[in-house]
Amino acid sequence: MKKYSFIFLLFILGGSFCGKNVQTDASNDSSNNLPPEERNPPENAKAVFITMGTSEACIIDDNNKPFCWLHLKKFVHLYPGSTAGGYEIDYPKKSNADLSAAKYLDVAGAGEGVDGFGAICAIRSDNKILCFMPEGVQTVLPADLSGLGKFKKVAATDKGFFCAIDMNDILKCYKFDASYSIAKDDLFQAQEIATISIGATIIGGFYKHFGCFITEEDNLLHCELFGEGFEPASAKEEASKIIPYAGNINFSVVSLSKDKKNIRYFGRNRKITIEENNPMDLSQKYQQIAVSSPVFCGILDPSGEIRCQKVSSERLKKTNSDLQKDSFSSVSIGHNFACGLHPDKSASCWIPDIKLEGVPKNLSVE
Repeated sequence: MKKYSFIFLLFILGGSFCGKNVQTDASNDSSNNLPPEERNPPENAKAVFITMGTSEACIIDDNNKPFCWLHLKKFVHLYPGSTAGGYEIDYPKKSNADLSAAKYLDVAGAGEGVDGFGAICAIRSDNKILCFMPEGVQTVLPADLSGLGKFKKVAATDKGFFCAIDMNDILKCYKFDASYSIAKDDLFQAQEIATISIGATIIGGFYKHFGCFITEEDNLLHCELFGEGFEPASAKEEASKIIPYAGNINFSVVSLSKDKKNIRYFGRNRKITIEENNPMDLSQKYQQIAVSSPVFCGILDPSGEIRCQKVSSERLKKTNSDLQKDSFSSVSIGHNFACGLHPDKSASCWIPDIKLEGVPKNLSVE
């Protein structure tokens, strides 16, 4: 197997049939009964980093303190009068015209899980948070992307949606049409890739994964559908940066080579080594971490080697109050668990005990 060192490692949910989980109607909104420290971060908190999982989102403020909330959800009945159905994310719908009234610093997307329908959360230039569902956006083919303008950040999500921040800090959203795309196991670029994000789209009733990325020199957007070639797990993979994609039960990974020009897709056929340790071994120092349930991966410091482990069951529950007692440089959210990287490069994992539904009021733009 050809040896690569990687700069990006992105987690994405393995393909599955598109269907709705059948549940009974129930309300679990207890936000109004929460103590103040669980409803809002400190009044002077300024969000500088945002990440999303299938069930929740978290920010880190300018003092390295995290704060998390559950996605707003609504219950959708299978048919009128039925008590059976499923939950969908229920953030307000926003068009590109709505988004053009503000400028943005960062953007993140939710993956498959609770029927996300392309949920996006973004940090505005005033450090406030907007979480929304793209509405009325333009559908684009790969050939259309170069005509959209220049961008510096991108977040892809499920149902084919992606949103990107342009050079004037305006956030714009689109839907990627991969129907006529040729799936590729490897993507080679002449330019270095500045940033990349992974999404999923439905083709023939099944989720297929795609990547949207921005090239360094011209700041142009590219989106490509991923294929999958067979290759056994390598005993050693190296990286300098990892970026997670929200996943549910299964996961796949995408890597960007050290020269930032080669994207490789790993999934059911191409493998990455995953250890099974109980309890998890978090004794090392990490350059970066990424979580996609049920797996934690970290880049060891200083070697740059990727080490992945299945999450064990001994994780402690943590509330927002607990998280505020510690400092984090980043947080990554899986399905039913999360992990954080501390400023000293150590890592810790926990089961989120978050009951706040929706963006905290003192962070929300609405």
